[in-house]
Amino acid sequence: MNQPDLPLRILANVAFGTGPERPARKERIQPAKPALTVRMRSIIESEVARIIDAMPAHGESVQRAFDRKEHELRTLFQSLTRAESIALHSKLSIDRDNPASALARLTAERRNRVLARLAELSGAKVGGL
Repeated sequence: MNQPDLPLRILANVAFGTGPERPARKERIQPAKPALTVRMRSIIESEVARIIDAMPAHGESVQRAFDRKEHELRTLFQSLTRAESIALHSKLSIDRDNPASALARLTAERRNRVLARLAELSGAKVGGL
């Protein structure tokens, strides 16, 4: 009754390190690159969508709400690095006419102004490196 199951009994008297050598790998396996940039991009894009989708404050006019959103987007853009600004600008430029894009919910005038401001900040950060 106290006898171990068959697979364990087979290994009961084996000393570690006495088995055959492990074959060497032909190729070196590279560790996966961290997906930090991908996550950072999606965080920034979700922050842009959150700002655009925010409801107006109680008693705030629609005009004032959109002005506030533009100001919040400018503040967000100023906090980005040059590489993040360029990546976000290209992503938003490609998606600007996509109805599923958050930026497409803005009027064409506001959308162009937001993209122009992002491009301006990306170019301005060249001298600040």
